[in-house]
Amino acid sequence: MRRLLLAALLASGPGIAMSACLSYEPTEVTLVGVVNFKTFAGPPNYESIASGDRAERVAVLELKEPVCVRGKSADLINEPRDGIMTVQLVIISSSPVTLVEGRKVAVTGTLFGSHTGHHRTPVLLQVRVVKDAI
Repeated sequence: MRRLLLAALLASGPGIAMSACLSYEPTEVTLVGVVNFKTFAGPPNYESIASGDRAERVAVLELKEPVCVRGKSADLINEPRDGIMTVQLVIISSSPVTLVEGRKVAVTGTLFGSHTGHHRTPVLLQVRVVKDAI
């Protein structure tokens, strides 16, 4: 069995990166990507701004490469996720963090799973620190 796995990996060719999945909260992670702001329909119906729903503008980190995220097996909110390319950034209102659209940044914080209508990506990041990335 080990030989088959090794043969499959070698046949995949050079440049294949084997990386571990990220962990949900309380583990702190750093993600690098580009910040974009997107507007979604909010309350009361979360369907249409034109029909009267409040506009909600959220910051989204767009990743260059997909990531996977894992948590505890019995956790109903922090579900295992694969192929994550966008992560909504959640900033506490008292935080001094500033985000600039189109800027490549390294964002450090804790990941959690989407569980309300205000959450626009399957995985979100509670932001602690934002730094410019090269």
